Formats: sequence, C-alpha cells, structure tokens
Amino acid sequence: MVPVAIEGCAQGTEGGGARGGSISLTMLIDFIVQRTYHELTVLAELLPRKTDMERKIEIYKFSARTRQLFVRLLALVKWASSATKVDRSAHIMAFLDKQSLLFVETADVLARVARETLVHARMEEFSVECLLYTDSQVILALSACGLQEMVNKMNDSVKKRDMKVNVGKTKVMVFKRAKAILNAILPTFHMAAAVEVLTLGTYSRLPAVIRERLVPPPPLTAAERRSTLRALAHIVRQRLTTASLPSDVRNLKVENGRATFIVGQEFSVSLTVMGDAPNVPWRLLDIAILIQDSETGEGKPLVHTSQLNWLRGVAQARLAAAGLSGALAALRFFCRSLSLELLYTQTLRLCRDRLARHLQVDRYTPGQKLQVSYWRELGCELGYRLIVGAEGESLCVWHVPALTGGERVAAALTPHAPSMERLLAHTVHVRSRQRLNDLKILLNDLGVECTVGGWPCVLACEVLSPCLRAEQLLVSVGAHGGRLRARVPAYPHTPRMPELASALANPNMAQIKVLLTQLRFWLVARRCEKTLQHLPASVCEHLPFLHGPDHPLNKLAPDRLYVTLHRHTDHVLIVEMKEVCSSNSSAASLASGGACSVSLSFHLAHARRCTPDECEEEVPAAPHTAHAPAHPAHSAVPRSFLRIHSLVELDTFTLTHGPFTPLDTIGMVPGKRKLSGNLVRAVRGRQPAYFLPELAHVVAAADERVPFVNLAQELASRGVTHGGVQPEWCGSALGMRVVALPTPEGACPRAATALRARLLAATLRLTTRNQARVWTAEIVFHGSPIRTSNSKEQGERRCVYLQYELGTDAGRTADAFLADWAAIVHLHTLLHDFILRPAAERETLWHGVSIRSYTYRSLVVGFGLGQRATAVLQWNASTQRYTVATPAHQPAANAHHLLHHHLDHYLNCFASMDTLVLTPMFSCPDPGSPFDFDPILDSALHYAFSHNSDLDEARGKHNDLMSLGVVLRETYAPLLALSRLPSLPQLGLHHARTQMPTPTFTLLAHSWRKIRIIYAGAYSLEVGIRGGATVSIRDGSYSKFDRSAVIDEFAPAQGLKTFLSRYVDESMSSRLLAEDDNPPSPVSPMAAPGGLRFPAPLTPPQPHTPHSAPVTPHPASPAPHAIGSGSFNLTSPPGGGAAVTGVGGVSASPASPLAPSPLGPAPVASPHPPPTSPFTAWPASPSLPRPSPGHHPSPRHHLDHKSTSGGSGGAGAGRVLVGGRAWAGATATLLPVSALEALCTPCEPPPGAPPGPPLAPLQRFLACVYMKRTLQRFVQSEDYLTIVSAEAGQLMFRCEGAGLAARVALHPQHMQSLHLQLTPLPDHKETWTADDLQVMEKFFEQRIAIAPYRATALTGWGRVWGAPSAALPSLVALMRADLAPPAPALWTLQWALRIPPAAPQIVPAGHPAVLLTKTKILFFICLTRGDTQLVLPLVYDVQSNVTQLADKRESSQPHLLAVSHHLKRFCEYNPSHGECTLWPAVRDLLTSFTLSQDAAAAPAPPPP
Repeated sequence: MVPVAIEGCAQGTEGGGARGGSISLTMLIDFIVQRTYHELTVLAELLPRKTDMERKIEIYKFSARTRQLFVRLLALVKWASSATKVDRSAHIMAFLDKQSLLFVETADVLARVARETLVHARMEEFSVECLLYTDSQVILALSACGLQEMVNKMNDSVKKRDMKVNVGKTKVMVFKRAKAILNAILPTFHMAAAVEVLTLGTYSRLPAVIRERLVPPPPLTAAERRSTLRALAHIVRQRLTTASLPSDVRNLKVENGRATFIVGQEFSVSLTVMGDAPNVPWRLLDIAILIQDSETGEGKPLVHTSQLNWLRGVAQARLAAAGLSGALAALRFFCRSLSLELLYTQTLRLCRDRLARHLQVDRYTPGQKLQVSYWRELGCELGYRLIVGAEGESLCVWHVPALTGGERVAAALTPHAPSMERLLAHTVHVRSRQRLNDLKILLNDLGVECTVGGWPCVLACEVLSPCLRAEQLLVSVGAHGGRLRARVPAYPHTPRMPELASALANPNMAQIKVLLTQLRFWLVARRCEKTLQHLPASVCEHLPFLHGPDHPLNKLAPDRLYVTLHRHTDHVLIVEMKEVCSSNSSAASLASGGACSVSLSFHLAHARRCTPDECEEEVPAAPHTAHAPAHPAHSAVPRSFLRIHSLVELDTFTLTHGPFTPLDTIGMVPGKRKLSGNLVRAVRGRQPAYFLPELAHVVAAADERVPFVNLAQELASRGVTHGGVQPEWCGSALGMRVVALPTPEGACPRAATALRARLLAATLRLTTRNQARVWTAEIVFHGSPIRTSNSKEQGERRCVYLQYELGTDAGRTADAFLADWAAIVHLHTLLHDFILRPAAERETLWHGVSIRSYTYRSLVVGFGLGQRATAVLQWNASTQRYTVATPAHQPAANAHHLLHHHLDHYLNCFASMDTLVLTPMFSCPDPGSPFDFDPILDSALHYAFSHNSDLDEARGKHNDLMSLGVVLRETYAPLLALSRLPSLPQLGLHHARTQMPTPTFTLLAHSWRKIRIIYAGAYSLEVGIRGGATVSIRDGSYSKFDRSAVIDEFAPAQGLKTFLSRYVDESMSSRLLAEDDNPPSPVSPMAAPGGLRFPAPLTPPQPHTPHSAPVTPHPASPAPHAIGSGSFNLTSPPGGGAAVTGVGGVSASPASPLAPSPLGPAPVASPHPPPTSPFTAWPASPSLPRPSPGHHPSPRHHLDHKSTSGGSGGAGAGRVLVGGRAWAGATATLLPVSALEALCTPCEPPPGAPPGPPLAPLQRFLACVYMKRTLQRFVQSEDYLTIVSAEAGQLMFRCEGAGLAARVALHPQHMQSLHLQLTPLPDHKETWTADDLQVMEKFFEQRIAIAPYRATALTGWGRVWGAPSAALPSLVALMRADLAPPAPALWTLQWALRIPPAAPQIVPAGHPAVLLTKTKILFFICLTRGDTQLVLPLVYDVQSNVTQLADKRESSQPHLLAVSHHLKRFCEYNPSHGECTLWPAVRDLLTSFTLSQDAAAAPAPPPP
C-alpha cells in the first residue's frame, strides 16, 4: 500500500515547493495593489476631517509606506528573474523531506498498531525478525544461519529495486540471553509481514479479529437474487388469485416479489408476503395517494409523510384483522374524505378570490356532503344549488332545480383530481344550454333562424338573410351571474344590446320584434359603410336639412341613410330602408328570406349650404331639420344648414341592369332576366354578404355621372350642342359627345368654317392623372391642313387632347374648354390665311422657312441653318393675343429669345396687307444702291397685289404668318452673330467701379429690328436689321433726333465709322464717303415721287391714322437728287468722293443748330427705312423716327484721304478711310451680315497686334477705344501730364518730369490694338536711349493694352510717369526684366500694375498697384520659381534711397519675413553711392534670393 499522509501535516505546494510554502507573483502584485487602493480610499474619507498638518503627516506616512512596499516588490521581481537554480534546489529538498516523512509515518503507524491493537502479543508468542527505522534496518535471528537467510532475502529485495546495501555501515551484534530481557514484555514484530510489505507493497496477514468485527459477509449473487424473487412472485400471484379484489382495481402488476395496483384512481398499494404458507398475512410495503391539486398547498403533496406512515400502520393492522378488503375499504374512505375536503377548500378559495358575489357554501359535512349555491343574483325561488356527497363507494352530484343532462356534469368530477371550478363550469354550461334552447323556440316563432352550440354555449341568430357569421346576433349566458348577454361580433359597440338582452330574459314579444327590426337597419347601415369604404363617398345617419313640413323628404321612410359624395359636395344620395314581409316584395331588396330582409330605394338630392335666415323667404313655415338638432333661436353665429333644391328618385333596376352593367342576382339564370322557378340550391354570389352591389353601383354611377350632368348643363348654356352621357369601351368609361361647337368671338368665320369641316369628333371623358381625376377632351380632326416635316403628323387622323382639373365649378371647366377651342380656331385662322396665299408666293417669300409642326394647338416655324431654329406660335386665351416662344436648339440657345416680346407685339399688331407692301425692302434695302432686285420676289409681289385684292378684303385685319416668317428668317443671321458676343461679367473692367462686376456686352432690343449693344456700360452701338442680309450700325450714344445731344451715361466711340468701313462691301464705299461728309437729315425722303421702284398703281392704298407713321413726314422739305442716278436713295443723301455741289444740294451755315461743334462730336440721327417697310417700328415705339422741329441740312466737310500700305483688317482691303468728322459714328453704316459675323466672332489677334486670347474684333476695338479714353481722362486729371492733342484716332501728351512726349493711337490698319510712340523732348534727348524707349513702348503694348483690358492697370502704368526722374531708369529696368528675364536670374519677374488678390492687404484688391507720394513709391511685383509664387509689395524711399518690403502690420508669413531680411541685408552690404537702389535691390532678389522649406509660400495664382 502507498503510505497515507498524516492528517494535519503541512504539505508543500503542488509540484514540490519550498518548505514554508509559496505564492504566485501575480497574486502578490494583486494583493499589493488592493492594499494600496484600500489605504487611498481610507485616506480620502478621513483626510477632510483632519487639520492641514495632520493631512500632510498622513500623506507622508502613506507615501513612505507604499514606496517601501513597492521597492520590496521590485527587488523580488528582479530576484525572481534569476532564481531558477534556487527554485530547482528547493524542489529537490522538498522531495527528500517528503520521502523521509513517509518512512517516519509508516514506522509510527506500525508502532501504534502494535501498541494499541496487538496489546496481548508477547515475546514468546511472536518472533521479532526485523526492525525498520527511518533509513536503517535491524534483522534479528536466533542463529547465524537464520540471520544469513534473512540477509539473503533482503539483498534480493534490494536488488529488485536497484538499491545497494552499505556494507561499511552494516554491523553484526550478538546478544546474550539474560533474565531481564527474557521477562520483558515488548511488542514483537512479524518479520514475514514486514518482508511482505517491503517486497510486495501489500499486507495480507491481518488477524482474524479484524475480519470478524469489521469485514461484512459477502452479498448474494445475481443468480441467487433472481431465483429468490421469482419464487416469491409465484407465491404472490397464487395469493391474489384466491383473494377478493374490488372491481375498480386498475394496473395490477406483479414483479420482483411484490404486487402493485391502483384502486379507483384514488390510491395505489404495494403488497407482498413473508412466506409461502397460506395463512401468512399480507405485508404492506408502500401506499401512494393519487389525489392531487397543484393549487392547494403550493404544489406540495396533499398527505404528509407522517400521515402516510400512520396510514400505513392502520392499513397493516386492517390487513391482519380484516384482510385485504378491509384495508382497501379503510383507504377508500380516507380518499373520499380527502376529495370532499379538497372540494371544500377550492370552493372557499373561489369565493375569496373571484366569485364572492356569485358563489356560496351552504353546508359542509366532513367526509359526507358539500352543498354549494351559484347564480345568486337571478333571484330564483329554489335557487341554483350543487350538492356533492358520498353514495356507495364513490362521490355523486345532485342539482337543484333538476338539470337535464346531469350525468355529463357528474363525469366532470374525476377521483384523482377533483376540481370545483371544473364541476361548476360543466354545470353552468349544461344549465346555459337548457336556457338558450328555450330562447331558440321563442325566436323561431318570430321567423329568426337560430342555432345553439359552442363552449361556452352560444345562441346564434341570423337577423338578416344572408348573414355573415360576424353579423349574427350572439346570445350567451353569463358564467358567473347567469344573466343573458347579446352582442354582434363584427361590431363590439352595437347599440341597444342591453335592452335586447333584458327583453330576451323576460320575454316581451313586441319589444323583441322592435329591437330586432332596428338591429337589421343598423346592420344594413354598417354594410353600406363597408360597401363604400373604397369609394369616394361617406355614409352618415344625420344631415342638417332645412325644409318645410310638406317637403317630399318627409314622405320617405324614417329609417334612411345619407351618402355624401366626396367629389361632389353639393349632391347627396338618400338611401331609404324598408323591411320586407315576403320574399317577393321588391326586385331591389337586399336579399330574400321573409321578415329578415331589407329593401333599399335611392333618391338623389341636390343641396347647397345656407343659413336659416337665407331660407325664411323661400320657406314661410318654421324650418325643419332632417335628423339634426333644431336651430337655436337666439344664436349669435348662424349655423350652416343644407337646403334641398331638387330630389329625384332613381330607378335601381334601370341603373343596375342597363348595358354593360351585369350584377349577380340570386336565382338569376345566366343570359336571362327572369328568375328560375325551381331553386333547388341557392346560387352562391361572387361578393360577400356585407357587399351591396346595388348601392355600390348606384354610388359609382352617381359619382361618374354627376360631373357630366353639371358640365352638360354649363355647355348647353354656352351654346354647345352635345349628345348626352353614353358608355364607351364596353362600359369601362363614360363619355359625352359634342355635336357642335360655336364660333369664338373675334375669329374669322371662313377659317372657323374650314376648321369645322375637318372636325370629326369631340368627346369629353373623365380620366386619371397622377392619382387624381381630370377632364380629358379628345378632339379628332381629319389630317392636317398643311404638310409638315414631322413624320408623326402625316396620318389621316389627328387627335388633340385637352385636360382640365375636376372641380366643383363646372362652369370654369366649360369656359376653359371653350377657351382652348378658341385658341385652336385662332391658330387655324393664322394658318388658313397663310394657306390661301398662292403657292409661288409662299415658296418665294418663305425661302429657308418652313412649318415644322402643326398640332392644332401650336404652330412651330423652322428657320435658319438647317431650319434648326424654331419659333412656337400659340394663342393665349387669357390675353386674347398670339404668343411667340423661341425654345433653345442645338448647338446653342435660340438667338430670337432677345426679341421674344417684340415678336409677340409684331404678330399681334401688324396687318398682312401692310407687310405685303413693305416686303421689297428685304431684297432691296436701298433702291439707289448697286444691289439688284430679286426678279422672282418682284414677280411674286406683283402677283400678290394684282390677284389678291378680294383675299385682302376677306382677311381684314387678321395677323399674317407670312410676314412673321420673313422677319424670323431675316433677323436670324444678325441675331446669331450678336449672340456670339461675350456677356460674362468682369471685375475691374470699369475705371471707377473696380469691385463691381461689369458685363462685357449687354444686348437690349428696342424693337425686332433695332438692337442696342452696350460695352462695359460705356459705349452703345445701335444695330438696325435692314433685311436682305444687310444691317446698319451706328453709334448709339448720339440722339437720333438732335445731333448735338449725347445720351447720358454713354460716350461716343471715336473712330467707329473708320473701323466699320473696313468691313463695308466695295459696292457701298462710295455712298459711305458721301455720308461721312454729308450726314443725313432725320427728315424721311419718302416724299420723292420716284422713291419706289415698282409702279404706283400696284401699291395698295394705306390709310393714314394718328398712330401710323406718315409716308412723307416732311412734304415741304426739298428733295435732293442723286448724282448720276435716276433712282432715289433711301438711306442717305447723295454724295461722292468730292464735296457735294450738285443741283439740289443744301449747305448749312456754321450758325446752324445742327452744325458740329469744333470741341466735340455732334450726334446725328440714324437713317431709317421707309415707314412702309416691315422693319419700320410700330406706332408709339421708342425707336419710331419722329420728324425734326425744322429742316436743317447738315454742313459739308472735307474728307482727308491717306494712302496706306500693308494688309487691311476687313472687307475693304487696300484702302484706309479716316473719318475725321465728329458725327461720322452717328451715321449708320450698312454692312452685310457676313461682316457682322466677322465682327462678333472671336478670332486670333490680327497681324501687328500683340498676342492674346481669341476675341471678337468689335470687342478689341471698343476695348482699345475705352482704354484710350481712360488714358485721356487720367492725363487730364494728373498735374505732371499735359495733353497736346486729342483727336479721334490718337492721343498725344507730354511729361515734363520724364522728358518724354507720347502718342497713343489705334493701329492704322485694323484698329484692334493700341500702340504707344515715345519721343524725347529736345532737352532730354540724351537721357533716354532708343532701347529704353522701345522697352516702354513694348511694355505698354504687351502688358497694358491687352486682354482683359483692365482700366486699373492702365492707371497704374500712368502713375509711373509721375515718379521722380532718378527712379525712372530703375522702373524701365523693371519693365525690361518683365519682358525678358535676365540670364542668371533664379526667379521670373512680373510687374503687377493691378493689386492681385494674393497680395498682402495693404491696398484693396483690384486697385492700381502703383502709389506715389512725395517721398515714396509703392509697387507690387510677382516672383515665380517653379510652383512657388511670391507677391511682394515693395516701397522705394526717394530721400533715403532704400528699397524695402511694405507691410502695415508685423507679418507672420515666413516668406515675407525672408524677403524683408534679404532686402535689409542688401541695404547693409551694398551702399548706394548716389545710384537709385530700386532696380539693384529687385535684381538681387531675382539672382540671389533663396527660400527655405520652412518659409515656402503656398502656390498663388499669377496676378491678372
């Protein structure tokens, strides 16, 4: 055996730890942290109560103590990292100690056994052969041979265990026999047992005493046990066969020598016998009571263990005395008493918890009878009682009064689990069924079909036929109180249900009949609500109607419903309900089935809201309200009532059995209207019972037809003939066919008749759009009166769809429909007049124009290149005018959007006859010009005048589509060219408003033929569209009526006439020279008899009105004659290359009011075409040429001609015309449209101009003129500059301080660039070199007078002229470095003449970047190196000759600080010696300044 450790001896840790034990380092650290946290918590609680000194002492103690503790922990952790060998030695020592301890314990145990157990052993009885100690062994023997034998055995045993005997320490001793030793009583040891323990590890030589006292006898084997139990079971079966057992014994089972059975589901017993003799009594082994109740005793057994033990003793005694039957009878009596006690307890608990008012225990006799009364509120004479008592061997139930079917109640009393609640439930169920069967007989007599069933028992009554289960009247008996309850499952809040239950409890036939009738009507009302829940209608039982006592509404049945239509609030559908007494009473009844049927009849009422005061005159009697409270007599605020204007009864059969309206009718044979005679089985309808198809169809029909009826009345009152409401598309929709439409007011009868001839059909329908109902009018025409390019408009049938909102006001819909019809008629009138024109005339005048689409509602006219530009013509019914829309088209917006309103006005105001007379102007703007008249157009006009006189009379004052098409065609190219001008706003474009965005070009249309172009808010050009691919351009700053007046806010564009002359065609050059020398008079020359080229008889008469322009504004004015021409010039007086001295020439004196002033330009009136041209403005237009107060011929001026060499910049190449007269720009210049496109189209700079972005030539010219004008204004405002001369094309000034004379002029060839020419003054010729002058001129041309043409940059450049003369060479050096950087420079220089946005906020951005004071010069430069850009404000001090960085505040930007330090260092190490340091300082920055990584500046955009 393995030695067992002595109890209570301390052992090391698992695995052999140190002697004193060990602990985990993690646990130790955890303990230390917890202790520290605990001490901190204690300090936090105690320190606030102590003084300051005590707090310090406690904190110090805690810190010292904690520090010492953690120092020890640190030492321990360091030691543990190198204590592996120590730990290993400790484990070895622990193992040796454990082995030594085991030997000691073994010896001690053996000694204790020898002393205590074997106390009677003596030396004589036992021989001691071996003594064992801790690490030694003593062998005793009586002889040397015996000793040798034992040593040999020991040696063999030691070798088996791989051990050795220490021979050096082994000694042999011989004892002599002495008397004292022989008489000593010592415990002797059994050597054989010791050897057995040492060798085998077991001990099998225990004394017999131990076996007898401690070792149990051996158990029976499994075979012996099975044979014994089998024999005993045979004996038990034999005894049960001869014994008398009760009849309710169940589950008898004999096994393992015992018999187990259950008696009456109340208890079970286990019996056996103790022998095989027949007279051996039964032995009761176990008793189990099967009666249980989980609610009693909180789930514990009903019989306690001590009670079972007592009961087992009693039963065993009865077994011995009376046998098996007596013991079972005693147990049965006990269980019966227990069941009665349990029922009594349950009854008391029911009374206490729930049924105190309805249940009561009348009497209880333990073990015999329990009497309980229930339904105590009914007040029955005998009362309802339940008696439970013993009868025979089981419990029985009796009922008072007697109950039919009581045996089913007794079956609910189960012996093993008696329950009073279950017994009462079965009793109440049987009792309720008996009462409801009596009610069923009563209701069957009233014709109500009833069924009784369910648990709890319910009486289901079908008050309607057919009736859903949820609509049945359910009558039940209350389980607790026994009262009757009535309800309808589908409607929990059915009214008058308590009254009906009371009437059924105390049968009152009259009251029951009335209540059932009201219930039927109420259910029908709920069916109506469910039927209409998905229709736009609501059901209500009361509405405040105002009517007299004799009103037809009072003659209807009192039980009725009111259906209000959501979409038609002024119409109410009245549903009248009547009870049907027989099945054949009405064809429109709800359902057949005797007295349980309700028939419906419908009336449609038209009612409007009113007050009682409004109806007093119409209803003399006191007003009555239908199902509404009476109107208060003294109410301050009048209530709103409904007054019925009409009441119409609807024929239900006609509505529900018309075409396309099939309904499911019970008993209807498919395909026939008669009911079948023999209804073997009921036909099942498609709809549920609660759905009323007649009501749904009538409401839907009313909802659909009421709008049609209202609209039909409104259309009839407006003269529209229609065919009434008719079903369409197999009954899926309703439509109203319009038979005839009236002619709109103001429409041409002939055009309306032609349109009506094409009209095939017009139908009004109700459709759905975006989940809303709208009116849709479909108007069908036969084809199109004109062939268009749209492929979708080529069919024989053209449909027009119009939609209107469905509102309560049908008159508004009728007006909208007639307005759309009028729009169609008026638009067709415009097209009809166009169609009546001859085909040759249409093809001639509409060359390049076509009708792209005609939808009867809109007319789309295509024109322009590929006819991609369109104009949409429509008639606006609200304004009674035509509208012209110009939608955008690819690739650009529609150019005619600028003339949108003017085209509207032209189309609505000009008559077609006038346009026919003026059409020749499109092809021949000037009869005296070299342009040839188009012979095709000429013949077309002759044909129109000679053959269409009757047509003009029939057409009257209708607007003309022909002239509008010509206007669109002739204005398209000029407008498209003008649309190419940029309109993007720019900052700094204006010389004064530098921070305000100014549009580059602004286009304003005075009329469809007069367009004003405004550049930068400073210059104005007036473009006149003359037709025939010709336009006229004049300076719009001059007044057209007074040449000496200039329009406010605009300045004359000097040199405009000369600039435009470069684009004039060669055929117009001679006339331009005459116009420049002789400006035209505002008097129209139309008085000349030979003015028109076509014969006078062909000219139609033109009536003169006060608002029309006269043909000859000044009949008294002299008519000039052309030189060398027999025709009259419409645009300008005759003139040539020399002065006008011909016959009829009129010269003006210098004192004339219209004579030009020598100090400035004099405006003149622009030429205008004859007032009979389509380009003549309409009356009251601002651009209408009005007569001058007097005729003042313009003075003659001589023209200076200069021959020029080089290329030309326009159409007039090879010559230069310099108009040196002030009024030259006021005279209109005729240009072809191609020249206008060249003026407005962006292009590259012309030869001789500095490089720049693509800009329009007109923009370059106006920008250069504006820059020259800004420079002139600047020179006039500065004292150090003096103007020498300011002519139209050049500006000359001088600067005394700089010793230079400057001439700024436009380029003589193309006039699209501004150039500077510098000349040293006689006293300063040696100051400036030719290279310096060339640098300044080139800097002006490439840095100042270029796009985007900033006036502020020009101002900054002009301020440079005011710098001191000593600083001017340095500034010129800056210009040279800007144009061409020096070779060794590290940075690229750019001189910013305008404050850039990235500059330090010294001066606001956008202002001139050069500021001069008496002693300082502030300027800005931009240094660029790779991606790094520096904007530096520099200040040059004239007195101290120092250049430094300028900044008002201390700058925190690293790059500015680096530049400032560099400039200071330059000033320290480079003395000036009288030389200006401005350029040397900047040059030093360019060549030697470096920027560190820390001072790197963020990339900034270059200065503009």
